[in-house]
Amino acid sequence: MAVRHVGVAALILACACSAGPNQTTDRNKALIRQFMQDVDRLPGSEAVDKWMTADFTMRVNGGPPMNLEAYRGALAQMNQGFSKLTHEMHDIVAEGDLVAVTVTVRATHSGEYQGLAPTGKSIASEEAIFWHLRDGKIASQIVIVDTASVQRQLTAK
Repeated sequence: MAVRHVGVAALILACACSAGPNQTTDRNKALIRQFMQDVDRLPGSEAVDKWMTADFTMRVNGGPPMNLEAYRGALAQMNQGFSKLTHEMHDIVAEGDLVAVTVTVRATHSGEYQGLAPTGKSIASEEAIFWHLRDGKIASQIVIVDTASVQRQLTAK
């Protein structure tokens, strides 16, 4: 009889262990989906305050790391230069504390951006974004974006 209970206990333990990582993965994907929705709908840096750790860092196209304040500034610059900003997620993959997505960012160039006067043009940018999460918040972000394509769209005659 004792052998049977050990077998059942081992089965329960195996099921619990296999469910854990999947639940974490699903939770991390849901966190990123919610963050992306908040970035599109919340004004200013509310999404940053809600979702980022105090020691958050970000890199864009291999450039130097930005801290949380620099990220807030970059987000403010984007919001000043572009309206109707949306993020359409295509793929989302998670492993442990890492979540990766491919996304199309769409916006209308309605304000000055990096010295370029508003053009009224709609742009679309393909991006790959990688997030590292810690304690239910975003600790770091790496963005790979085709900035040359964005520049062509903004300056095309």
